[in-house]
Amino acid sequence: MGRAFYGALASHGLAKTVVGFLDDGRRDDFCGRPIFGRCRDLPSIIRRHRISHVALGVGYRFFQDRQELIALINESGCEWASAVHASAMVNPDVRLGRGVFISAGSVVNAGTRIGDYGVLWSGVILEHDNEIDEDVYITTGVMTAGYVKIRAHAFIGMGSMIAKCTIGEYATIGAGSLVLHDVPDHTSAWGRPARTVKRKPALADV
Repeated sequence: MGRAFYGALASHGLAKTVVGFLDDGRRDDFCGRPIFGRCRDLPSIIRRHRISHVALGVGYRFFQDRQELIALINESGCEWASAVHASAMVNPDVRLGRGVFISAGSVVNAGTRIGDYGVLWSGVILEHDNEIDEDVYITTGVMTAGYVKIRAHAFIGMGSMIAKCTIGEYATIGAGSLVLHDVPDHTSAWGRPARTVKRKPALADV
């Protein structure tokens, strides 16, 4: 995801604004930029390199790490960097929160709101007047109708189609699903049409 975020900035000719990366698993360079250290070293690295903006390049598979890093960045005093790939089409009246990433070929139509730390992978189509809360992760090829609501920390699997309904907080939609009805908080649903198949534990129980 860090590479994709870098690519989105590079699509606007902004690659040189990236001074480096953090990574807990490697020490060589990445995308031609240095790796300054581990993620937990962020506060000291910000001071040492006089960094003004930070981007989050951690995927949903590392959900707990992602939440901890969001808190760490918010505590750091740095501004959040967002990136919208040059090939994406975002209506001028769309409202984007902090730290949003929109990948290549995605379309976000009029009246839609995307909350802080939202992720749209390649080829996502969000129709008009969608409400996407903070830290929602939408994977490749997802399509929504108008007036869809996706609550905080939800995960939408690739190729899913969502009609006018609400996806609850921390809900998971399996890949290729057709969602025609509301999905409750903390549940997983998949299928065509999608059915709720299990309840997920609340974050406090994980």
